[in-house]
Amino acid sequence: MISNNMKFAMTAAFAFGLAACSHTPPVADYPATANPVEEIQKLDADLHTAADNQAAVLSPKMYRKAGDAFGDAKQYQNKGKENKDVLKQIAISRAYLNETNKNMTGVQQTIPEVVKARHDAVLGGAMVQQKEELAATDSKLRDYTENVEDGKNKIDQADREEMKNSYLSIEVAAINRTRLAEARTLISQARKQGAERLTPKSLTAAEMKIKKVEDTITTDRHNVALLDQVTKDATDEARHALELTQLARQAKGESPEQIAMEMDAKKTQLNQRDSALNTATGEVKLRDTELNQKDQQLAVVAGTNDKLEKDKQFNDSFEKARKEFDPEQADVYRQGDNLLIRLKGLNFKSGRAELSGDSFPLLSKVKNVMTEVRTENVVVEGHTDAVGSKEANQKLSAARADAVAKYLVSENAVEQGKIKSEGYGFSKPLASNKSKEGRAQNRRVDVILTLSK
Repeated sequence: MISNNMKFAMTAAFAFGLAACSHTPPVADYPATANPVEEIQKLDADLHTAADNQAAVLSPKMYRKAGDAFGDAKQYQNKGKENKDVLKQIAISRAYLNETNKNMTGVQQTIPEVVKARHDAVLGGAMVQQKEELAATDSKLRDYTENVEDGKNKIDQADREEMKNSYLSIEVAAINRTRLAEARTLISQARKQGAERLTPKSLTAAEMKIKKVEDTITTDRHNVALLDQVTKDATDEARHALELTQLARQAKGESPEQIAMEMDAKKTQLNQRDSALNTATGEVKLRDTELNQKDQQLAVVAGTNDKLEKDKQFNDSFEKARKEFDPEQADVYRQGDNLLIRLKGLNFKSGRAELSGDSFPLLSKVKNVMTEVRTENVVVEGHTDAVGSKEANQKLSAARADAVAKYLVSENAVEQGKIKSEGYGFSKPLASNKSKEGRAQNRRVDVILTLSK
């Protein structure tokens, strides 16, 4: 428990919006149009992020309440309750989660050395290797953080040091167990087979390597590359000690000549094995070369097939779009990997950019195409004829393109961030502006669709 001796007490330099967890924090309700399924998915991800950031010990009460409300939201959804009831529980959970994050930030600012020490202990494997010790120290930390949630944000310096040192000890012990498990098992087996009597030098060498790992964990435990190397050295030395012990046991009672003959036979056997390995290595290299060549051939085929499949998908989308419009309404073209819908049937009044009522059926068809072919991004281009000044036509073309873009967004055909509008005035004519027909052809709005891959 947190000590009552407040001689070395510290007052945290932060203030939480929640003085106590006996009431619900301010809840920001979701709009009725919100999608409960999507909001539950987002909240679930955020709760997991909070858990990774140690929410269960840094703000236990608030995090527990956030989880309870989240569970109620999922239960409501599974039981088919109205969306507003599900969204209400999501909003409550989100409110508690916001308080959780505020509390965690405050604790991290007040006792950063304790929070970091616990984080390092968890990364070092304490949840598996030092489970009971971690739980005991976590209990002390929760005593403090629960007091913080209740507005009592004070802690003894001695308690801070005790928790930090406890987590450091837990981290070192967890890394030690994880890193040296195999080496210690091998040493134990060697001892049981008489290593202290038969191969004492090899046993001592292995134990010295283990000691080096222990020292490295104490002084440089976060240097992963160094730890990997010394751990491997210790494991190899321990395995060597066991193998020598087993050989020494087999050699008991044999004459020096018998031992020499066995060693010679072993040497011959090793030479034969090396020769076989060299031959096999050459065969493997040859096979690897052949496989690499086949992989390259397959990659070319796969790339070709992928391109053909993408072309087929695009052509299918093109045909769907083309069939949607009458010839006097719009033309559909392929522009590289994009789909271009050239709208001819938008009847803007002369010099105006407001959409007329008879334009909406045509734009509704554009929306249908965008939904049908799974559009990723959209560019709306406005174009005019050459009647009037350059500046006036530029402004008019941009306004008309913007009007079409805003309509598509309002109809949920595309998200606001995935569409943009541009005006080109009369800078990109399709026909001569000297004839009435040419000018009519140049007055147009192009909708360019980038399809989802």
